[in-house]
Amino acid sequence: MEILIFLLLLILVLLPFLLAKGMRKSSLFADEAGKHLELKELENSLSHLLSEIETASERALGEADRATIRLELVIKRAEELIDNMAHVTREQKIEMKSPDKESLSINEIAKGLSLDEMVSLGLSSNQIAQVLGIGAGEVELILNLKANKRFDN
Repeated sequence: MEILIFLLLLILVLLPFLLAKGMRKSSLFADEAGKHLELKELENSLSHLLSEIETASERALGEADRATIRLELVIKRAEELIDNMAHVTREQKIEMKSPDKESLSINEIAKGLSLDEMVSLGLSSNQIAQVLGIGAGEVELILNLKANKRFDN
C-alpha cells in the first residue's frame, strides 16, 4: 500500500510537469504549422512576383527588339541617302568641269549645297555669292572668319 501511495504521489507530482511538457510540444507543433503556412504564403507571393517580372522582361525585350529593327531601318535609309548625296556631289563636280555641260548654270549645280561644299567644289567667291544671292565681299568675309576660327581652335 505504501508503494501505491508513493506511486500516486509521484504521479501527482509528475503530472503537472508532464502536462506542461505536452502542452509545450503541442504549442511548438502549432508554431511550426503557422510558420509552415507563412512560408507557403511567402513562396506563393514570390512565385507570383517572379511570373510578373518574367512577363515584364519579355515585354521589354520585345519592345527593345522592335526599336532595334526600326533603328536599323533608319540607319540603312541614312546610309542610302549619304551614298546618294556622295554620288550627286561627284556628278556635280564632273558636270562643272565638263565644258559640254553649259546647259546647267552654277546656281542649278550648287543649289542646296553648303558654303563648305561649294568651296570644296572649287567655286570662286563670285560664284558662291551668285548662288547665295549675297555680295562677293560677304562671302570672302565669311570664309576668312571661318579660316581664322580654325586657327584659333
